[in-house]
Amino acid sequence: MLFNRSTIFRQAWANARTIHANFRRNERLFGPAPSLRSCFSKALREAWATAKAEAAAAQATQAARTAAAALPSVERTRLAAAAQDALARLVFSDAPMAAIASRRDALNAQLAAFS
Repeated sequence: MLFNRSTIFRQAWANARTIHANFRRNERLFGPAPSLRSCFSKALREAWATAKAEAAAAQATQAARTAAAALPSVERTRLAAAAQDALARLVFSDAPMAAIASRRDALNAQLAAFS
């Protein structure tokens, strides 16, 4: 995995300055502000973890695409339909818990039938 470290550092530094400024502005509410160094350290850890997670997700996506490309055409079509249906079932925001559970059960049944 290749990372653009200068970009990660710049983003972390910008985030640290913003966070530090917010703490300084609200010192009466939150007490003494953490140092800019500690804000940068935390922002850098978060930026690095985010970059690693994004790289791992991209790598997994590429591996899935490679595996799907090796499948026969009929299986690829079936897999694409199942994935599209899974996305449609999982896209919910204000659905009640019963609806979420029924969608999950339907998705599990479909995936069991697929495999």
